[in-house]
Amino acid sequence: MTASPKDVGHSSSLHYPPGNFDEEDSSGNMDLIVDYIDVVNNLDDRQIDDKFEEMLADMNLKEEKKKPLQIYGSAQKKNMLIHFKYVNSQEGRLKFKKPIDYISYLSQPDLTVNKLTECLEDLRISLTNNPLSWVEDFVETGVPKLVSKLSSCYVKDDCYTCPQHECIKCLNAIMNNAVGIRAVFACPAALPAIAECVDPSTPHCMFEAVKVLAATCLVPNGHQKVLDAITISGDPSSGKRFYPIIQGLQNESSESSKVACMQLLNAIISTPDDLDFRLNLRNEIMRIGFSDLIDDLRGTYMEGGMYIQISAFDSSAEDDHEEFMNTFDNVK
Repeated sequence: MTASPKDVGHSSSLHYPPGNFDEEDSSGNMDLIVDYIDVVNNLDDRQIDDKFEEMLADMNLKEEKKKPLQIYGSAQKKNMLIHFKYVNSQEGRLKFKKPIDYISYLSQPDLTVNKLTECLEDLRISLTNNPLSWVEDFVETGVPKLVSKLSSCYVKDDCYTCPQHECIKCLNAIMNNAVGIRAVFACPAALPAIAECVDPSTPHCMFEAVKVLAATCLVPNGHQKVLDAITISGDPSSGKRFYPIIQGLQNESSESSKVACMQLLNAIISTPDDLDFRLNLRNEIMRIGFSDLIDDLRGTYMEGGMYIQISAFDSSAEDDHEEFMNTFDNVK
């Protein structure tokens, strides 16, 4: 499942820590640091403070040593976070080699947010760079473990957004092959846990979740599993199981997030072969506010990714209307 381009960082974004990376550093380690810099650049001041306190706890400093550091500004705290990450990645990378290393580490009940996030970041790199045999060794026990961590992160406070985000990215990496897809499908809680992350209050997590769900719709037997997951994760009594996706298309969302949400809606509506099923799904989505929203979107996006997705939505609706009218004429 291919990843979409990352959001552009802020103009005040940080770069590599001073000093050069050693030539013996692996490319996976470089990727981990680059991704972490991107994460830090996108944190607000309160999140920076939370991660900084986690770092100080990991450093096991006494209170009198912490106080001078706690008065630093956000820019200084960001630099310290990145340096701390860099040093730990150099010293601790060899800790994880085999799938069982990750599974054992993730099984520890009292991991700090930083430790959990670092492990998940490293796992994602390993899932991407290692051969299929490595992934096969991981998925049977590792997928349920990841899903458990994802669910526990979702119900905790905001400081767990980073590990939640990394859990989804790990599952996305796993589903880049048939072995991983089968393992995710074999875990009943996996797709509902991902669907639960379609939550506009955590936009980065929602962005990753809708990408995974949209791609899964196109996999054999995936469409119904995605529908079931969305239904399970929502409020069945409200009749608005798709409403979080509609919220993701509101004005405050980034364009890349809106494109991903439109891709998911198109995949949900257009994948079934049965015309009545497609019509019912489209009507369900239109009834929860999308009929008004789509007009605004058409007037706003005249080019680019959103324009392509809106055009695909309109074209699919026109084709279904034509097929319905032809069926109706044949009945007469």
